[in-house]
Amino acid sequence: MPQIIKASRVSFEGLQSSMKTSTALTAPIPLVHFAFDMGYEGAIYGKKAEYWKGLDIKVYDYDKTVTKPDKDLWRGHDITIFLLPRPPQTSDVEVLGMRELWSYFTARIGLAVSDSEYLKSGIVDTMTLARRVRADAHLQMVQANAKSQGRQARERLQEIEYGPVNDSVRDIYTNYESVGVNLVATHHLQDEREDVPVTDNQGRVTIQNRRTGRYLLEGYSKTYQAVDFAMRMEMTKTDSQAHSKATFVKCRYNPDLQDTSLVDVTWNSLMSWVEMSLGGTVQFPKSEIAE
Repeated sequence: MPQIIKASRVSFEGLQSSMKTSTALTAPIPLVHFAFDMGYEGAIYGKKAEYWKGLDIKVYDYDKTVTKPDKDLWRGHDITIFLLPRPPQTSDVEVLGMRELWSYFTARIGLAVSDSEYLKSGIVDTMTLARRVRADAHLQMVQANAKSQGRQARERLQEIEYGPVNDSVRDIYTNYESVGVNLVATHHLQDEREDVPVTDNQGRVTIQNRRTGRYLLEGYSKTYQAVDFAMRMEMTKTDSQAHSKATFVKCRYNPDLQDTSLVDVTWNSLMSWVEMSLGGTVQFPKSEIAE
């Protein structure tokens, strides 16, 4: 008999329009999708729309006045989406509305994690933006404290102040793991940069920071330690048809899969591929949606 894995944590990283959100939304239902990136419509009603046909999808707009959410907000729905737009900023220095947005998010994700008897998956899209919101919420608090003491507010956090920010992100992963609910976190990519010595016409050497042409995951630096599978997403084109390509950056269960790729990946095809690579000794959770 195969070893049954109750839940998995997956990261999908990629540039814009690499189908991160579409792929994330193929996770087992019922699921709750926390949409910081606001791209759910293009995912659900775009190229893969047939996949979600007939599902009950409930969307909640952001309303910061609702501080105590109903614990049954997702009951009866296959997919529940909470829109989490970044509040407009009217000041070049002072951060506005981020503490309220983060509190709104944590109140709902806390309830979602506690409802493991009903929910099978959670999505944070993107975890990159979630971490930025958490950092801005902390900066908003720092600025408010400075203002109350008559001091000038700082425009950014110091490196040492990112401890609580990273702790909050890490807790999302560990909380989902502890209750046995699947978690999908999507991430943006950022340019990798390095210092390069450059010699001018007069033989003088200066150090310039330049792009390397490679990309790095943007966000929590220990993401790969926190997930079971990490996939790098990109778009390819074959016979005039666009396809998503997902390449293993990490596979906790079979490191041999690193750098191998799947085309038009879904949650089920990813899990089935890893199961097959292990000879059927492990069984991962699957979505009941027929592909």
